[in-house]
Amino acid sequence: MTKSILQIPVYSTKLVIIQQKSLNDLVKKHKLSSDFKKADAMAIRDGKKNQYIIAFKKKVDPGLIAHESKHVVNMMFEDRGIKLDPDNDENEVRFLEWIVNTVHKKIKLSK
Repeated sequence: MTKSILQIPVYSTKLVIIQQKSLNDLVKKHKLSSDFKKADAMAIRDGKKNQYIIAFKKKVDPGLIAHESKHVVNMMFEDRGIKLDPDNDENEVRFLEWIVNTVHKKIKLSK
């Protein structure tokens, strides 16, 4: 298992990046739907610890990183009352870029 905990700039919260063989322990710990047991990845909020978690099984590709990162962007913006605006999305896409690049540096991609 690999796990990194990073402070997210500007938003006063943390991003936890996990890569491990199974995600079942996270499903149980965070009381998620059993549907998540079949998932290859997940993005969840942990309000108790003021953090967002992106977790992957061992098979990871750039598209999956982007997919889960977008979930985190949406959750963070929603939690802060920030409305997504397709005509004014520079802050959104810069934050998405930061998450994708950060995750990419911390996990192993599939070959």
